[in-house]
Amino acid sequence: MKRIQREVTFSTAQIDASVTIIPAFGFNNAFGYPTDWIRTQIVSTSPNLDPPLLQYRDENNFIYANATPIYLSYISADPQYGLNIGLWPENFVDYVALRLARQACLRITNDKELKESLIKQEDKARRNAKASDAENDPPGMPPVPFWARARRGAFGPGGLWFGGGSGGDR
Repeated sequence: MKRIQREVTFSTAQIDASVTIIPAFGFNNAFGYPTDWIRTQIVSTSPNLDPPLLQYRDENNFIYANATPIYLSYISADPQYGLNIGLWPENFVDYVALRLARQACLRITNDKELKESLIKQEDKARRNAKASDAENDPPGMPPVPFWARARRGAFGPGGLWFGGGSGGDR
């Protein structure tokens, strides 16, 4: 399931700053994760998660930020979300079934041709599930054009060599 995180697995929560954990330096506030947290999708200071919060740190099972409260969209292990198979769309159920079949195929049948066929079917089902899931998402931010990244300098944030895209030898 980690290969495709479905919309049904997402939950959103408002989190207030911890009163017991006070950062020694850097950010002003520390925030604990919800008990059903698996992975973070978006951190924001707005309840509608727009714009996303860009200035935060995720360390030692805490989120550190200067704002409070924060809103966290995350992948949930709660039975009302990701662990409820009844909420999964049919194409995602097909993908999971094919993935399980592929993993068990050789142990049960010892048929390598069947495994190859299942690999192809699984890949097609995965792409289909991801595509239909993407249809439900709002439009994202377009990538920063190459020339705009280049104007920021090759060594600065968003530059060519430090995570800003292609164009350097590093």
